Amino acid sequence: MVNTPEQEAALARIATIDSWFEEASGWGSWMVAMANERERLVDQLNYDGFNLTHKYLARTASGGRVS
Repeated sequence: MVNTPEQEAALARIATIDSWFEEASGWGSWMVAMANERERLVDQLNYDGFNLTHKYLARTASGGRVS
């Protein structure tokens, strides 16, 4: 499968977000926005046929999505 430029950009953005989470030494409010962006990108790529794993999801104590 040949990736489109949009898919390549999404994969690069996911890698950037992952590196920010991996390098974080504490919690920051930016994490919710980045977690939601990563989730959206993974959902779109998986819809396109990729098999990416969700991680760093922003959820409430009851499991609901944080916006």
